[in-house]
Amino acid sequence: VCSENQQDNEIVSWLKANQCEFTLAFMYRSVSCDIKPLFAKKSYDLICFFTPSGIRSLFDSFPGFVQKELVIGAFGSNTIRAVEEHGLQL
Repeated sequence: VCSENQQDNEIVSWLKANQCEFTLAFMYRSVSCDIKPLFAKKSYDLICFFTPSGIRSLFDSFPGFVQKELVIGAFGSNTIRAVEEHGLQL
């Protein structure tokens, strides 16, 4: 498993289902970055997220974020789930 964010992925599920002995090893850790400067420079019509950590960065930078007219896009089932869990509309 490459990242601590991927502990529930298909590979881990398969290993568990097939009673394989394994140890999780994390190659990297995703951390939120301050994206406030990006929004200070201009406004956006659309934001597309490629990982759940992108959603986390958005809400870490803007805890009271409200979507309003902003279009949200998401790539992948985990990212879609993160968008929906934060009450955003795709």
